[in-house]
Amino acid sequence: MDHAFVAVEQQPGGWLYTVEFQTVCDDTLHKICLTAKSNFEAFLAWVQRNQATGVVINSTAERKPVGAGQKESAGLPGGIALRPVVMLGLFEAMVERKICGQFVVGNEGIVQGANMRPETLRLNESWVFLSEERCGMHLRRSEVTTVRLRPVEWEQGTHGVLNAKDSTGRPLCVLAPPREKSAGSWDDFLTETTAPYHLH
Repeated sequence: MDHAFVAVEQQPGGWLYTVEFQTVCDDTLHKICLTAKSNFEAFLAWVQRNQATGVVINSTAERKPVGAGQKESAGLPGGIALRPVVMLGLFEAMVERKICGQFVVGNEGIVQGANMRPETLRLNESWVFLSEERCGMHLRRSEVTTVRLRPVEWEQGTHGVLNAKDSTGRPLCVLAPPREKSAGSWDDFLTETTAPYHLH
């Protein structure tokens, strides 16, 4: 999870209050809606306790995807659809070229993230496993049906982020620039490595 936001909407029966927990690519992982029986005071206290400082909340503002209206990274247009096999191609290239990245994977029960430079790649018909000395990551590659590459405002500026989903639209994996200061070469790596996998 990257961030959460509270939305307030006027409905025919009154006001609807929700909290959405989203990934860095604005995919909703979880949404909580208050009901007439909800403890509004506890909800308000939770929002105040967890609200980011210096943030102006405007519930009537138009929601835009991360990166909308921002300068795009060189060679990374607003969003590129890729063939699902791109994930394996990227993982192989990362191991071969010793490229570091941030990996976020999850399922119905848990979401995990790691910043790693994968050294080993193992796979079978359904799964791929990437690992380094300190950590590893499993991805059920057989479930990946859609992959998009798009520019996202990240820790060191706007960079390319890869988002893989299953047939229901559920996020399976996010591949993002590393936390290292050398994230500038990340976009060049993504542009070069994903070029053969563009959907036309």
